Amino acid sequence: MLTSNHLRIDPGDGSPIYDYRISAGQVETRVVDPHDTQNVWGRNSWRQLNPDELINLVLEKNVICRWLEGRLGKESLLRACVGPDVLIFNPQQHAQEAMMM
Repeated sequence: MLTSNHLRIDPGDGSPIYDYRISAGQVETRVVDPHDTQNVWGRNSWRQLNPDELINLVLEKNVICRWLEGRLGKESLLRACVGPDVLIFNPQQHAQEAMMM
């Protein structure tokens, strides 16, 4: 199955276009103004979404959330929402560590 690490939300009414991508495991976004002929095709800066922005996308349960879940998986998306410094309980890892003791 071919999957895309890029999502474009284009309202088609001349309003800004929202691009999302997954790059090196990070969710990034940019806004493209279709009326700005200098920056229409890709020269706009991508920026990484912070955990709060990701949480808002997940809570909205929209197409962006479903796309992220499909590409990252729920566990990785949750990990991205809480940030890298928060430990998420992994039952499989816990069971393996318990068996080593």
